[in-house]
Amino acid sequence: MLSLLITAALLQAAPAAATLEGPRDSGMPKTDYELVAWCHGALAGQLELEPIAMADMVKIEGKAKVAARAKEDAEMARARREYLKDYEHALAAAEAASPTPIHKKGVDAELRGYALWTATRHKEPIWLMLDWGMWDPNDVGCSDAAKRLFDKSKLFGLALKGSDSAPDSTGAELPTAPGDGKAAAHHPEAQPTPPADAPAMPPADQPAAPPPSEGPALRGPQ
Repeated sequence: MLSLLITAALLQAAPAAATLEGPRDSGMPKTDYELVAWCHGALAGQLELEPIAMADMVKIEGKAKVAARAKEDAEMARARREYLKDYEHALAAAEAASPTPIHKKGVDAELRGYALWTATRHKEPIWLMLDWGMWDPNDVGCSDAAKRLFDKSKLFGLALKGSDSAPDSTGAELPTAPGDGKAAAHHPEAQPTPPADAPAMPPADQPAAPPPSEGPALRGPQ
């Protein structure tokens, strides 16, 4: 959730009728595989918006207040990047265990997740910040779905290989993000791993360039 300082700043800057809620998706995937792929695309889109949202936050709160939270926010930023890796590990495990090709279905779900931010990208700065700051992937069960998918995929993969032994407690496990498993809602220093040709992030006190319209570096077709 947002820190009290951030919430207060946003409420003071937002119109009186503002409601604190992140972007919504009316058609969430039903299977764990597609949900995790959707989460991957949605989180990638959120991280892509971060430089823009943070630049506006500095303008509203001021450098001193943002700098005072730097250590805490850096830890939350790392957590989100770990969530993204968790989703990738779970998706890869599911695709390796599946007897039929499913990657295309995952890519389609990723793109739907990324599209969660389409309207947000065209909003006024304060509304973009509200959407970006309020959305938490674990509010829609992303980490739980990734854990279930990874565990089931490993077991199914062993069954397909004719293994007669179950994985022990020292076997592969889905990496977990630091903290309590709940992503924080604002991350001043989070950075998604950009494509090789991605522009560098501008300093927080300078206007940020609009996000690219082509989409994030998702896993893509194979």
